[in-house]
Amino acid sequence: MQISHHPVLQLCLASLMLINNVMASSPLAPLGFVLETTSPSDVRTQLKGKGSIESLGINRYSRGIMLKVAGKAFDVRGLKEVVFIFDAADQLTAVNLHMDKRQFMSVFKLLKEKYVLVKKQIPFVGNKSARFRYGKANIVLNAPHMSFDMTATYQTDKFEKAYRDSVAKDKVKHQKKERATF
Repeated sequence: MQISHHPVLQLCLASLMLINNVMASSPLAPLGFVLETTSPSDVRTQLKGKGSIESLGINRYSRGIMLKVAGKAFDVRGLKEVVFIFDAADQLTAVNLHMDKRQFMSVFKLLKEKYVLVKKQIPFVGNKSARFRYGKANIVLNAPHMSFDMTATYQTDKFEKAYRDSVAKDKVKHQKKERATF
């Protein structure tokens, strides 16, 4: 019997292809705001009357504006504030949720049900983190040990690449400056 003709294997492959197509076709939309589609005016319109929206200036990685909203504008337990980060074309490229760290495990379990878990580090004591993948985006949970807060960051691959490139450049620049000092 050839493996490619095995009905269980064919069913598994068909399921994987279906999941992949669904992920590619349905956009990532944290708090109902679709990455790479939502504009700053969309955020302002949707959140009108739910609290103040504060402009935080231009993001150094995406070159777009940032908007901060208090967590009470959303019906999410432990949510303290949300920062929406746009790119230079005014498209949502990242959403950063600042939350009470006690929500880590419940948020982790919810994300694990919806997205592909790529990596996790959840010790009994210490820094907790997890990374999930969805289409062309990542969801990163971070709960530093010595903090009362955690973050859940939804970011496009484009934003993450810009962030990593900038951090790498800063590191090289710092090393050159340090070498010149000695």
